[in-house]
Amino acid sequence: MLFCPHESTWFCTKEVWVVFGENEKLAAAAGYFAAITALSIPAQILFSQLSQFLFAQRITKPQVLASLFALLFNLVFGVIFVLGFPIPNFAGFGFYACPVVTSLVEYVNVLFLGYMFWKNHRNLWFGWKLNEITRERLATYSKLYIPTAFSLASDFWRMAFIGAMAAKIGALEVAVFNTSYRIMWITLTCTGAISGASGIKMGLRFGSGDYKSAKQAGDVCVGVCFTIMAIIGALLLIDIRVFGRIFSNDDAFLDELDETKVPFVATLVFMNLAVGLETIPISMGRTGEVFWIGFIGSWFGKFIKDAKIFFVIVLPNRNNLPFNFIWSTGQVPGKFTTDVKDDFCTSFA
Repeated sequence: MLFCPHESTWFCTKEVWVVFGENEKLAAAAGYFAAITALSIPAQILFSQLSQFLFAQRITKPQVLASLFALLFNLVFGVIFVLGFPIPNFAGFGFYACPVVTSLVEYVNVLFLGYMFWKNHRNLWFGWKLNEITRERLATYSKLYIPTAFSLASDFWRMAFIGAMAAKIGALEVAVFNTSYRIMWITLTCTGAISGASGIKMGLRFGSGDYKSAKQAGDVCVGVCFTIMAIIGALLLIDIRVFGRIFSNDDAFLDELDETKVPFVATLVFMNLAVGLETIPISMGRTGEVFWIGFIGSWFGKFIKDAKIFFVIVLPNRNNLPFNFIWSTGQVPGKFTTDVKDDFCTSFA
């Protein structure tokens, strides 16, 4: 039900960018990328649902193999069709091949997973039974799904706002923001995987009434996330330039990235710890509380204040203030507020 209206918005990307004042050429490129990528949404939905079905039964091998295969497929065909390597006298199709390869990878991914499922685990699926889809079950599912969906979406909206603020300052700041964002998501891959695995463990143990073991799984989740973030945070503070060189060797870019490292690392740590802490109430079905915690902590504690600070202080003085002013005045307090509220909710769960 949600797929069609969601996908249709992707095809309006060009028009939205034009409304926000971007030039036609850039808006057309963004519209093309979004429209082609939107074609992969059905494959992403199928992959995520089948993965959840297997994860819930402690089956992980098919998803791991499918993801590794998709990674290899993306690398090989991306290098060939985007960069033209190693074909002589062929420079590749560049930007226009990127969304095509990405979309194809999504379908290859779900087909590989489907093959693994059909070959090894099809006996776990007993087919659809319409009489089991009741109004009560749909209502219960909606109470869990809707807050979770909005909670996840709000994370993207908040970061998009910070990106918009960076774009108003200058091109260098946009580059630093995009790099910071990528480092965040690389890190989130680790903590997200730990949180997802712990959530499954806690859900199974809560379902069987083994509350002590569920608490143990939650403690392990938070402890491991904290340890990982302590290590990554320390490495970034010691020399963030090493991570920055993954994206660019430009000295001005690396200098700007180095100036932002303290508030950025604080944001990174609090964001990932919040992900680990949120796993506990979510596994108990308390997605509504998690949504309101994030909404109050991040939007009221950060977004409204960010907007005032940005338009009153930062924008009029864009040439005199460092980009890390945005990180330090907005993201850190907001994520800290969310983190503390998550901890409070978890303590009384």
